[in-house]
Amino acid sequence: NRLFFRLADRIAVSFEETIGLLSADPKKVVVTGNPIRPDMSRRERSAAAAVFGFKADKFTILVIGGSQGAHFLNETFVKAISNCDKGMISALQVIHITGIKDYDWVEGEYGRLGISHRAFSFIDRIDDAYSASDLAVTRAGSSAIFELASFGVPMILVPYPYARGHQIANAEVFSDRGAAIKIEEKDLSADRLKVTIAGLINDRARLKGLSDGARRMSNAAASETLAKEVLKLAG
Repeated sequence: NRLFFRLADRIAVSFEETIGLLSADPKKVVVTGNPIRPDMSRRERSAAAAVFGFKADKFTILVIGGSQGAHFLNETFVKAISNCDKGMISALQVIHITGIKDYDWVEGEYGRLGISHRAFSFIDRIDDAYSASDLAVTRAGSSAIFELASFGVPMILVPYPYARGHQIANAEVFSDRGAAIKIEEKDLSADRLKVTIAGLINDRARLKGLSDGARRMSNAAASETLAKEVLKLAG
């Protein structure tokens, strides 16, 4: 990236906070936001819930372990739910994208707990999952968090701690702007995750605040803005 910064005529970034961190001329930088796939669309809540065989009025949590899986996140979430009382378990339904490696284990654990769920190693129409969900527990990759933001889904972000801390920086911006709750992996335990989820279920005002904050992070014009910058260079 540092090499490309020197070679590029224009640098598009998702966050204003990124500009000061680049080893590049700030005049070359434009904040476009993060484009999301054009085929993603919000479905009405009851229709989206029906896709998963869920009840529309039940609190729904979306867990995104990633296409390759995030074993720590998968395992910690399942342990957190295992520690909940029967009343809370019966009040929840979970959509869990496990990745290939953890699918069988996660499916087996949910079956043992008797929790209403749908587990997937991978899901094609993730916009259905976004539309059906009240809360997401996920890593903090830019594509996922900006897609969730566009749907106004409140987030608990557990950023991947490696790769030069890029996800930690993403999560910090969302957290600082009231768009998510950030818990670093080194600070996460099953008990803390359980308490955080229970707190949000019981505090709908805070949940709505996170949803509103997420929507403010979304930029519906990101794709168009980026395309215009490309055309300016081409022209």
